[in-house]
Parts: sequence; C-alpha cells; structure tokens
Amino acid sequence: ATDTGVRVYHLTFKTTIALIQRDHSAALDSIQFPPHLRWNTEETLLIGWGDSIKVCRIKPRPKESVINSRATSRGNSNRNSPTDSTATESMRSTSFTPHGASAFDKRNSRRGSVTSLIVTQVPSASPAATTKSISVADNTDSSTKKHLAGSTSRSGHTSTAGSATTATGVNINSSAMFSSSVALSHGSSSIMSSSIIGITGGYGRATPNTPPLDLPPLYVEIECMFSVPFYICGLGMMDDLIIALTYNKTPTLECSRSSPTDTKGPQQFTDDPFEWRRPQLRLLLPQQRTYEEMSKDILGTKRYKDYLPLHYKLECVMGDDRWYVLSPRDLVVAKPREPIDSLEWMLQYHKYPLAIQLLEKEGGTIGEHTEDSVGHKYLNYLLECHMYSQAAKISPRVLGENVSGWKHLVQVFSAAGELSILHEYLPYSSPPYLPVEIYAQVLLDLLENDHHGLVTALQKWPSTCYNVNEIVSSVLAKVATQSWSGPLLQSLAHLYSHQQRHDKALAIYIKLQHKDIFGLIKKHNLYFTISTYAVNLMALDSDVTTELCMTHIKEVPPSEMMPALAGHTNYLYKYLSALYEQHTELCNNYHDLLVQLMADNQQANKLLKFLKTSTNYDLTKALQVCKRQGLLHHTVYLLDRTGNIQDALSLVLLEARDLTWAIQLCKDHNDPHLWDVLIDNTVHYAENIRPLLEEGGKYVGDVQILRRIPPGLEIPDLMKSISTIMENIKKKYALHNGSERLCKRDIVRLTCKRKCQATRAVIVDEDKLCPNCGRSVLGKEGKRAGGLISFKCDHVFHVNCLAEASEVAKQRALSAVISTNGLKNVNKLKKRVVPPPAFLCVVCQLKNNLFGVKHVLRLE
Repeated sequence: ATDTGVRVYHLTFKTTIALIQRDHSAALDSIQFPPHLRWNTEETLLIGWGDSIKVCRIKPRPKESVINSRATSRGNSNRNSPTDSTATESMRSTSFTPHGASAFDKRNSRRGSVTSLIVTQVPSASPAATTKSISVADNTDSSTKKHLAGSTSRSGHTSTAGSATTATGVNINSSAMFSSSVALSHGSSSIMSSSIIGITGGYGRATPNTPPLDLPPLYVEIECMFSVPFYICGLGMMDDLIIALTYNKTPTLECSRSSPTDTKGPQQFTDDPFEWRRPQLRLLLPQQRTYEEMSKDILGTKRYKDYLPLHYKLECVMGDDRWYVLSPRDLVVAKPREPIDSLEWMLQYHKYPLAIQLLEKEGGTIGEHTEDSVGHKYLNYLLECHMYSQAAKISPRVLGENVSGWKHLVQVFSAAGELSILHEYLPYSSPPYLPVEIYAQVLLDLLENDHHGLVTALQKWPSTCYNVNEIVSSVLAKVATQSWSGPLLQSLAHLYSHQQRHDKALAIYIKLQHKDIFGLIKKHNLYFTISTYAVNLMALDSDVTTELCMTHIKEVPPSEMMPALAGHTNYLYKYLSALYEQHTELCNNYHDLLVQLMADNQQANKLLKFLKTSTNYDLTKALQVCKRQGLLHHTVYLLDRTGNIQDALSLVLLEARDLTWAIQLCKDHNDPHLWDVLIDNTVHYAENIRPLLEEGGKYVGDVQILRRIPPGLEIPDLMKSISTIMENIKKKYALHNGSERLCKRDIVRLTCKRKCQATRAVIVDEDKLCPNCGRSVLGKEGKRAGGLISFKCDHVFHVNCLAEASEVAKQRALSAVISTNGLKNVNKLKKRVVPPPAFLCVVCQLKNNLFGVKHVLRLE
C-alpha cells in the first residue's frame, strides 16, 4: 500500500495485477490512518483504509482474452519501437453487474457459524465474541475492567458508502483500451476511474500511444465496497462476517450509546468526555452496496484517552479462532462466544425468552441449565415484577402436569387478586389431574369479579372438574342478592344443563334471547321442545330453527309446528316454503294456505311456479286470491286451467293489452273460435294488422284476416306483409307441384315393375311336385287330378289337391274364429267363413304366417 492506493503484485509472474486507488477523504493521511490489509484466503483480500472497506477477489483471466492480447501485442511490436513498449493503463468501467455480489450472496446464504447461530438466537442481547483483557503493565488501572465488552445481536444499521456506493461488484478487466479509461476518469460520477486501475504489464506508466502488451493471467474483482461512520483500525474475516476494530469519529457519547447493537448496561457508561475514544470490535455483514452491523463490543483498554487509531491493531494466528487486539498497554483476546456464555449473559440480564430459545436449539440442556429450570426462573421473575398476564401465559409450558406447582401458582394469583387472568390457562381434562378445590376456587373468584370469565370457564371445563351443585347454589345466591346480569344467567343455564334440568336452561336462554339455546338443543337432543318454543326460536333465528325442523321432521312434525306458528304469517311462510322444498309430501294439506302466504309476501314469481307445478290446491280459492292481489298472469293461468279460455283472452286483451300474449294463448289452444274473438277485437287497430298476418295467418289463413280489415283503414307497411303472403303462396304451390311430379313418377315406375312381375314365365317340368300330394304334376297323375294350377311363386298344384288344401285352410280359420269369439253363434260363424280364393298359393300363405281369417279368409 502506498499513499495513492493498494497495488496487487504477483511474485511468480513479476507483474502488477491491479492498482486499487484510495477513495476516502484526502484529509485522512496515511500516517494517522494507515491502511489495513488482510489476506483471508489466497484469493480474498480485505482492505480497510480510513472509513472505507473493500472485499477483493483474485480471479483467473479467461484464456481467450490472454491469447488475443498476446497476438495483438506481437502485431504491434513490429510497428513500434522497443522504447514504446511500456505498460498501458486501462480499465473497463461497466455497470455494476451482480457477478461478484451474487457470489458473495451465495456465501452469505450458507452461513452456519457460531456467530450466525448466536445472532439468530439472540437478536437483541447475545454477544458474538467474548473479550479478555491481558495487562502488560504493572500499574494497571482496575477500573478499566468494567469496560470489557458485552455483545450484541444483529442490528438493522446500514450505511451508504459515500462516493464508493457504486463500486459494489465491479469486474476489473484490463482488456479495454486506454482511451476509454481516460474518458471515464474525467467523469465525476464514475468512482472506478479514480479508485481502481487494471495494470497489463509491469514496465512503467502508459501513454495513449503505448501499444497493449501481454495481459496477466489474473485480475482483481471487488465484490463489496462501502463506507462506514467510523475509522478502521484492523480487519479480519470470520466465516462470512467482517471483524473490524474501529475507532469513533464523533467526540461525543451519542455515537456509542445510540448504536442499536450496543447493550452495555447503564453502570458501564460514565460522564467521561473521552469515552468516545474507546475502541470497538464490530461484526459486519457485507452486502452489495452497504453493510449490516451484527454486533459491537466496546473494549476496556487502559489510557484510551491518549491513543489514536494508529495505536490499535488487530491480529490473528492462521488456523486459530482467536483474535488479538493490540494497544500500547493492553492485549485483548477475542474468541467466538460459546452457548454457555450466551446463556449466562441472558440470565444475568433477564433475557429469559431468548435463553429458552437457545436451550431449545441446543437440545434442552446447556451445562447445568435446563429448559425446566430456566422456565421456573422466568416464571418467578414475572411474578416478582407483577407481570401476571405474561406469567399466566407461560405457566402451562413451565408447569405442565406439576400439581404442586399449579397449587402454588393459584395461591399466588389469588393473593394478588388476579385469578381472572389465570383461569384461561389452567389445565383441564376428564377426569382432572388437579384437585377439584382449585377449580372451585377459581370459579368462585370469577363469580365475584368476572362474570364473562365465568361463562368462558364453564363452557370450556368439563363438569367433572368441579362440584356442579355447589357452584349452582353460589350462583343462585349471587342472583338473589343483586340484580341479575346476562352472563350470570347464562352461567346458571349452563350449570342447569349439567344437572339435566334442561327445561330451566331453555327458559333462561329464551329469556336472554341467547343463541346458545340451539347448541343446547343439539347437544342434548331436545328437538321435541322446538314446537313448545317455536315462536321464540323463530324470532331468535328463523333460519336455524327452520333447518332444525326440516332435519328432524319426525321429532318436530308439521302437525305440531302449524298450530304453534298460527297467527305469525312470516314464520308460517318460511316454515311452509322449506317444508314444500324438502318434504313435499308432508305439505300437501297446506297448499291453499301456502298460496295465500305467497301472495301476501309478494312472491309473484315463486307463486306462479308453484301454481304450475302443484295440483293440491283449490283452483277457485287460488283464483280469488290472485284476483284480489291483482296478479294478472296468475289469474290468466288459472282461468286457462279452469277452462275459461275466452275470459282469459278477454283479460289479456282488455287489461294487459298484450297482443303477443293473446296470440300465444290462441296458438296454445288452436281454437278457431278463439282466433275469431282475437281478430274481431284487434283488427280495428292498424298496428295490430301486421302481427296478426305474420302469426295468425298460419292458423286461420291470411285471406280471412284481410277480409275482416275495415275499409279505409290505413295500415303502415301493409305492402310488405302482402308481399310476404304472396311469396309464401308461391312457395306452397311450388312445393305442391313438385310433390305431384314425384308421385306420378313413382306410380309409373311401380306399375311397370308390377307388370313385369305379372307377365314373367313359370317353368313346369317333370321334377315339379304337388305340395299337397307330393306327386309329379306332369303325366297321367296330372291328368287324373283335373289339371294344373301354377302360381308366380313357382308352386304348382293339382286342381283337386288345391281344393283339398283350401278346405283344410277353412277349418283352421274356423278354429281361429271360435277361439277368438267363443262358442256362441258357431253356425253363424261357419256361414261367414269364406275359403281363400283359388288364385292364392296355400304354401306361401302358411310360410308367411298369413293363412288365417284376417288375410286369407274374409267375413261376409
């Protein structure tokens, strides 16, 4: 390090890798505020100078840039003289990419050291390092021992880096040309141009005309860079934290006393005006552009009033976790604090919650301390400080099932008059493991001081935790001696339910209009009492009451609920509506009443739907109700349903004056008389002609409507309607003519086919046999049989054989007729049976199951 900056020199390559210029105030001379360098590893360099800190990383340069640089160097060497082969000073100033910062953040995310553990578990008290002062003089002032540092936890203190805030994560690469470096150096906003210079060779200063030489294989990257509000006397690294030996800037006590990580007790501060000169050992968590102070220890060194930052140093031994603070008269040894040290410090300063958290993390035991012992100390401390709410809150965790401990705690709270706080945390079970007297004592105290707490305790604790009769007597005595209150009566009702005196409990809940009555009914299956208190329950919550009635319809039948709700139309309507939706068959006897209730409650849409779906109401009564309420749609529907279609049509035409509705009504019935009534009542109005022609012409004919139009009536756009009518007529005629042509074509085709079938030849040879006798149809047998009869189905009969087969068919037909009509009038049936004609083949008729009375035989 020099007055201008820190030069990083590689001994193997014998070249300067980078020059990191100083960026703090020039008023801080190097003698009073010397630079502090620390190699944490072979690649990590810490620089603390004045009030700035930098974390640098040595990284290998990509091979491509080295090869290109060498090639360029050889090419330029041929054109330049050897005297010009000096080092070129260049720097690539870029926007601060997260290259270095991301690497640092990754290391921060893996922090698992004892320092981070302590900071995490002890957010406001635990020291991160223990200091030990070793005197090197005989006249050591014993009073300085009071100033040995405590430790603090992570704070939210951050600091911007002044002019160096933009230097975080700068990637130094000396492959850029000198001209860019010079241009950047003149910009006041660029910090890198005045703080870091990448050196490409080790042969002196460069000029703009100097050609680039071989680049070194390594370069420096600043991962973190920030300013601090104090002076740096020494630096080091512990895991991912920076250990900084610092010296205050401000000559007042405000800086040290107001630090959020300083937890020195008030006895350690004095009125000494030179207190600010004491050195501090700080743990800093570096970030991209700032830092976070994890802890601060004020060191108790001797004769600190006479010393400046240059008199202090921070040293360490490689491989050891101890740090040594050197001053002219002291040697202070710092090491990471162990869990037992942190725990004792927490107990000393009454940081019990943090101590319990530390014990949980360490497995429940640290030295002689356990979670149980620390918990009891914490509980006793809260009781001594009269912090009864917090003591009651931690008592279940501390005492657990310790019966004697609970007894003692109840007595302490009782003596302090704070039992109303403890009752929420008392353990309860069935059977209880605490004596009944403890619960009774708490309940009686609540009876005197907190009625709402009494209700809560009674609802939460099982009845086995206390003597119910004793508590009931006390509550009744309390009610008799003073005016009753809602919570007191609610407690009494709850106690009555434990005594199975549900009638009294229900009466109290009804009096209080309290919704706990529904919970009591569900818990003890008191559904049979709903009809008794139907009106009160409906007034309290009609939805819940109706749901209970529908769910338990057997226990609460409609025959009991209807008389109970008589006279309360709103409740009746709600009950009957739910009954109709969920138990329709049980509501059949109440449809007339439901119609009336729907009309009274202005449920027009629901009533119309009900009238269309139900068949169990009186049409006459429903019609009277709808007329009285002026429900036009409902009245028309009921008139239509009762058969008074003309009255319904007249009501639509005269009162509703809705032609579309009237036309739809006529369409539904398609009655010519209704159409005549509609046309007679609407044809005199010009605006009605077109709708009639468009809708009614399909049913009664367009011509009939046109003929009824009064002469001289001006009808707007009548020509369009007539044109539409003429087009429809043309379409009808065209359709008729096309159908006629298709029919004639089919007739001709089928006639030709029939003719071809009738005139086709039938082959008769010697192999043909008569189906009746089984003999050949040719030869002498055919002549003796009276000739042949041939059918188009290829069957050939002897004439005599066909007569016999016809007689058999007649007998079968007669049997079929008798089986169908019975034995009456058999002779008449015999005369009416006609044998099949001779031109029908008997075999084919039998085969097709057509030989019978229906097809073969005819009845005359």
